[in-house]
Amino acid sequence: MANMRLTLALALCGTLALVLGGCADNDDADDAARVALAPTVEAEATAAPTLSAPRAPATPPAGLIDRMTAHLSLETGQPPSAFTLVLFESRVWPDGCLGLGKPGSACSQALVPGWLAVFRDGAGVEYRYRAGPGHFVLDE
Repeated sequence: MANMRLTLALALCGTLALVLGGCADNDDADDAARVALAPTVEAEATAAPTLSAPRAPATPPAGLIDRMTAHLSLETGQPPSAFTLVLFESRVWPDGCLGLGKPGSACSQALVPGWLAVFRDGAGVEYRYRAGPGHFVLDE
């Protein structure tokens, strides 16, 4: 019986040695052989995605120019017919305050698509509006 236990213990030790030996980092030649046998995957070269700034449509939302003109009329006391739109172009503003934020104001820190509108009254005075989605501001 003792002979059988000794044989069993030796067999276990031998098996354990083989298992642990297979886990050890033997040498670079074995690693090279494993790498050579590993399947390779060739990746297609793709262009990196490009980031672009949001763009506002070239034409203003319905009623925007009329709302600006009505606001300008209230601000100046002149009738809406006194103003001529001399410039209207799409712009990308640097933040939610349309680039007009003052110290301490809370502005979203994202590019905002919008418009710049410039009106002129009969005396030649120009009034600039900045607009974004859903709001506009007289740039004083």
